[in-house]
Amino acid sequence: MKIQRSVGEQRQLDHYGRCEKARITYVASNVAADQIDQALSEVFIQAPDYWQDIPKSSVELLRSPGGGVLEIGVYYRYANTSSHATRRRRIKRAGDRIWRAEVNGASVWKKHALQTVRSIKNDPSQPDIDPGTLIGWNGLPGSSSRSEKFQVYEPEMSLCCEATFRRKKAESRDYLHKVAKLVGKVNSEAFHNWNGGEVLFLGLVNSDPFEGVNGEELCDLTFRFQIRPGEIRKIGRIQVGMVDGWDHCWPLYAPDGKLHSVHVSRLYERASFAVLDL
Repeated sequence: MKIQRSVGEQRQLDHYGRCEKARITYVASNVAADQIDQALSEVFIQAPDYWQDIPKSSVELLRSPGGGVLEIGVYYRYANTSSHATRRRRIKRAGDRIWRAEVNGASVWKKHALQTVRSIKNDPSQPDIDPGTLIGWNGLPGSSSRSEKFQVYEPEMSLCCEATFRRKKAESRDYLHKVAKLVGKVNSEAFHNWNGGEVLFLGLVNSDPFEGVNGEELCDLTFRFQIRPGEIRKIGRIQVGMVDGWDHCWPLYAPDGKLHSVHVSRLYERASFAVLDL
């Protein structure tokens, strides 16, 4: 009896593009009529225990063209008794990363409109009073000035990363301590296609430990970030230039209500996110 690997090969991919099931074909020749089961057993024994980290599962007689020749398929797959979610987890490896972005509308309160599009005086002969972009202004300058606040919606972008680590690292006091020190800080350099000053780290959540494809204990850590892109700003006639996303740009008005100056304040400490190992 002679056994050789054939070129025949089938693969089935999951929605991550990773192979979750395969069939490798072998040819057994010089097989007597009473040796078919023996040939199947020999092929299963000689086939590697793993194919691309997927465990060997079963063997099947595919075709018997005659002349003592058999085509035999060896199947590699994860246990059918596992749920789909468990099977997905079992094919995970340390170092896997899944990024998700979400864009919502956040409600904020403002006292300045984008612009004044129409002003109509009761008495056309009276001098103009420029309210600027204030809404519901009482017409008084300085500390006596009062105006309305109104609700608007602005884009709110968040970023989430599910990262697979070895359990030893994911539960390490040293690693978690370094991560905790980054909460409430903003990236000092580019991070996952976002410029420095645009990503605010909010923290992480860990999963229950599970067994990886190679038998090691793994753990998923879900990292959460808030995104605010930087932009070129202008207030009144003052060109501010580029303002980083999490820096705050604000105007200062003189006692007569006119724009005096514009300031950019840093609200969050900057730090490198390299320690996250993402």
